[in-house]
Amino acid sequence: MRAQTYLILTAALVVAGCGDDGRTPTPTDTGVAVDTGAGDTGVGDTGVDDANAMDSGTPSDSSTPDSGTAGDTGTSCVGTDSDGDGVCDDVDACEGSDDRLDADGDGTPDGCDCDTVAACDTNATCAEFSTGAVCMCNTGFTGDGLTCAAVDCGGLTDPTDGSVASDGTTFGSTGTYTCDTGFMLIGDSSRTCQDDGTWSGMEPTCAVVDCGALSTPTNASLTVSMTTFGAMATYSCDTGYTLASGDLARTCGSDGSWTGAEPVCGVVDCGGLSAPADGGVSVPSTVYEATAGYTCDTGFMLIGDSSRTCQADGSWSGAAPTCSAGDCAVPPAPTNGSVAAPGRLVGDYATYSCDSGYQLRGATKSRCITGGAWLGATPTCAALLSCAGAACASYADDDPIIANVANPGSTSGVAAGTTGFAVAGNTGAGVELLTEWTGWTGGHDGNCGAADCGSCTASATDNRWYIACSSDFKNMRLTCTTDGEYYVGERVVALADNPNGATGVSQGQLGTVIAGTATRPLIEWDGWTGGHSGNCSAASCYGCTNLTGGAVGRWYTNAGVVGLAP
Repeated sequence: MRAQTYLILTAALVVAGCGDDGRTPTPTDTGVAVDTGAGDTGVGDTGVDDANAMDSGTPSDSSTPDSGTAGDTGTSCVGTDSDGDGVCDDVDACEGSDDRLDADGDGTPDGCDCDTVAACDTNATCAEFSTGAVCMCNTGFTGDGLTCAAVDCGGLTDPTDGSVASDGTTFGSTGTYTCDTGFMLIGDSSRTCQDDGTWSGMEPTCAVVDCGALSTPTNASLTVSMTTFGAMATYSCDTGYTLASGDLARTCGSDGSWTGAEPVCGVVDCGGLSAPADGGVSVPSTVYEATAGYTCDTGFMLIGDSSRTCQADGSWSGAAPTCSAGDCAVPPAPTNGSVAAPGRLVGDYATYSCDSGYQLRGATKSRCITGGAWLGATPTCAALLSCAGAACASYADDDPIIANVANPGSTSGVAAGTTGFAVAGNTGAGVELLTEWTGWTGGHDGNCGAADCGSCTASATDNRWYIACSSDFKNMRLTCTTDGEYYVGERVVALADNPNGATGVSQGQLGTVIAGTATRPLIEWDGWTGGHSGNCSAASCYGCTNLTGGAVGRWYTNAGVVGLAP
């Protein structure tokens, strides 16, 4: 029946036309009407949708068309009917096709129905328009709808010091960026291929990781040339300090942090010391540069180092000493001088010397005796008054002097034979030596402000005067004897029995220096009668007068067997 209906409809459309005004149709009733199943008001309508059936031949309305129902040849239109479907163009649902043809009954004419269009591409969507059904490629695809290809954004470029990995280059693909070890990503970490053929975002960059500056720990130093990935920082503890915690080497890691931990340098501790047998040790502190001192009990001698120092390597300097019965400890050195005591057993000698610019005053030696004591006092070192000129070159600070004549150097009131001391020196011509005269008060208190050398301090009495070195006075120190260490009147002690052949003089016996030769002093030994009267004719410095009345207590004695009296 559909074919028949299509033919009748076609015939009706062909006959139908538009009125002269372009809007009112001119009916041409053939006596046969197609019933669309709705809208008939005449007799013979059963009320049932009979779109597929004809009326029985008896028209219900022989002159009036159905009211607006598709297929009714009396439908009104404006203008033309380009597609000849009986529906004028201004109200045509599907231009260029018969609005009355709807094979699937979905209300959309077949000419504009997607159901009648050939299959679209799987990546396309059919769209229905008044001009027809059209296949349109989906977002991100391009083509005629029947064939659609994905939009291609092209390949991505690896950033410097990094790389990009993508699952494709077409629409929806994703590119993921990573940086090489030690570099950090600046920008977007991923980008997506968009429907316009471009990648989203911007291409990122890879910047080298920087771990930042390091601070220098207390009691340590830091060496680091750079702070970026792979850089090495090295620490070292100061002398006397050692690593307590942390690390002495650190590396800038790929995560932007320094490996390890900042070191802590603690002071070196050498630990405690044990006291030697028959002795003691004083250890106020055990850390770097601390000093420990050893002593021996009475009657014992220290063998080894008397003091030890905590060193930077954590050890004590030297070695632990011992205390030996009957032997001697190292004797003290004079200020501005030194002592050498290679052997400290009973009978061994210690030898003293002074630094350059100083004169030894007293014996050059002392001797270790039973009981651990040194026989012979420690000498002193006096500064030479070298600033006073060549004529005074033999004088040292506090050298004893004696006036050869009255009023030496215009010291009015100083009698010949008056003794005194050389106190200081002056560089001025004619006033080279500041002298102090015992019992004299006719001078000044020192005028130390004019002194250029020597340890001048003001005197309590006006007993001083600057004079030139001359024969008016002389040095009582025996400058001609050995090292010039003795002076006339100095008390000495025998370091051995029978010193230098003085038979009967015992070790420890005291005596007095009287004069001297170029090699030895003349000593008058207390209570001794086994010598001679003096033999003063042999004295080459500071002459003497021979003993009288048969006294024979003097002897020229080598300096090496004589010490400074206690």
